[in-house]
Amino acid sequence: MYKLLPTTELLPHQSRYVEVQLEKKALGCFDAPGLGKSLEILAAICAVGKPALVVCPPHLANNWMAEVSKFTELKVGSEIEICPYTMFSKRVTSLKKYGFLALDEGHYCKNLEAKRTQAIHSALYDHNPEFLANMTGTPVMNRIPDIYSFLVMLSYYDHVTPKIIQRYPTSYQFCMRFCNVSEARFGGRSVMQFTGLKNAEELIAYLKPWTIRRTADQVLKLPSMESQTVTANYKHDPKLEAEWQNFVEGGSYSPTAKKESALAKAHFTAEYVKNELESDNGPIVVFTDHPDAAYSIERELSGSYRVATIVGGMSIDRRAEYVKQFQKGQLHAIVLTIGSSSTGITLTKASTIVFNDICWTPEDLNQARQRIHRIGQERPTRCVYVVGSSVDDRIIKSVLSKSKVINTISKGLGDGNSTDGDD
Repeated sequence: MYKLLPTTELLPHQSRYVEVQLEKKALGCFDAPGLGKSLEILAAICAVGKPALVVCPPHLANNWMAEVSKFTELKVGSEIEICPYTMFSKRVTSLKKYGFLALDEGHYCKNLEAKRTQAIHSALYDHNPEFLANMTGTPVMNRIPDIYSFLVMLSYYDHVTPKIIQRYPTSYQFCMRFCNVSEARFGGRSVMQFTGLKNAEELIAYLKPWTIRRTADQVLKLPSMESQTVTANYKHDPKLEAEWQNFVEGGSYSPTAKKESALAKAHFTAEYVKNELESDNGPIVVFTDHPDAAYSIERELSGSYRVATIVGGMSIDRRAEYVKQFQKGQLHAIVLTIGSSSTGITLTKASTIVFNDICWTPEDLNQARQRIHRIGQERPTRCVYVVGSSVDDRIIKSVLSKSKVINTISKGLGDGNSTDGDD
């Protein structure tokens, strides 16, 4: 029999998730970041009592191994297996031996053209385990089409109704129904763009019966998070503006100006962090979208403070060691790139997070904020955005505004399958 450790206790919203997972069998676990989804999944696996496969981003494989031993008596290799997305097609030839499939950070499977997404869909189509959990705090990362892949996964289960593929068997048909359509010209050719959201109630009707979504303010008594901007060198940056415009219009762009803008603000950000540390407001988390800016900030801080930097490509063990040191209070600051560290880590030792620059995907930005605003945080938190130019300010406001469209879906799902009395 699969068991949690006697010392493991579930919060009410986590127990409620287990109930819903067992009832629905195929479920989108869309709880907001920081609510303990990994423990929810492990508790459900123990309750089901069948061999389980957890597929996760490579940098989270060690986290899962640690969580398994921290919370459960599960035997790795026989009762539960952990497989990175990058190894799925090599390690998993069939899902027949598994009774439970969990897709951690399920938005990694949003692109139906990607090989890893196709491999998972193919395996699910051939044999769907009795229980499926697609877990992500950001089911819609950037655009409404991101959710179509999950809806197709649900369609592989006979008991799931309504099925999206019966009315919208292709992604194109789905986008035409639920997105605003426009045309733009790039390089002399016409390109169709899908933006925004329409027919929201219909889309929510497909999702709501098969998802569970709670936010921190619904189920936890977390301290508040405030946001503010600080100005570095307010000026017009035409190159950055051109790149942003190309990104918005869906055309090709080079991130050169974005990198240059991030690097130009690095000195100001480092000075700002120094002042915060001198005012006893540390330790501090610093995010940037570019490694060069991260290392520049680290260099300026390291002369007076203990600081570590995590960027893409760094070994999993080294990343884990830096996070461990930070959480133990052995570092004054930790500098991270958004792409390397916006998911899967806890940095609640800090109550202030500073964005030297931001990514252009709203939900990546939201994930990064949740590194400090999650279970275990006991102090009010603060999110600081460093603004370096007029277009910089507009980009931040635009990305934050874009998240409102995405939140329309999240809020629509939030009323269903929630912990009784917490909504």
